[in-house]
Amino acid sequence: MPVSPSVLAVLRHALADPLSAATVKVEVLATRLDREAPSLSPRAREVGDDLASAGRLLDLLAAVAAVAEEAPEETSVASLVEGLDGGVAAGESAHLLRVRPSAAGLALRRLLAFGAARGAAPRVEVHASPAGAELLVAPLGPAPAAPEKLLLLPRDVADADELFLARVAVEADGGSLRLVERGGALEARLFWPREEER
Repeated sequence: MPVSPSVLAVLRHALADPLSAATVKVEVLATRLDREAPSLSPRAREVGDDLASAGRLLDLLAAVAAVAEEAPEETSVASLVEGLDGGVAAGESAHLLRVRPSAAGLALRRLLAFGAARGAAPRVEVHASPAGAELLVAPLGPAPAAPEKLLLLPRDVADADELFLARVAVEADGGSLRLVERGGALEARLFWPREEER
């Protein structure tokens, strides 16, 4: 029996068609304005930039849909951190969590890549407790004035989309992702509760 696409995937596809058509029309308009009314063409290009931003958000919607479609399963912290470029400090990595393993592992890789792109050498440190497991990913480069705003898709921060998608993955399984400052450096704290604690 064929699998029907998720609601988010259907919505993304439905939005992509008119957005693509509008983008092409604005490109044609901007080219024409370059010839006939050069003073107006920058405005058309601004509209094109806004449409490109909307397209980027549609791509995020596709990534969110992929997280929603993955089924949670019992997963060890060791399997989540296995093979990460940033390395793993000592911790209780045998701890079991009920998470979407691909999405959770990708969230960690996104955070490591974000830190590396900002000139840091982040590592993953595991702290398990009866309540759940906290994974610290640090350092992620210099901390901005309001670290938590990085999780709200700010336009002026390169790779902020990756932080947002990491947040989506963690929260999909009842966890949380916080960005905090410690000693002038940015760090991410991911927490997944044990299933009975949810």
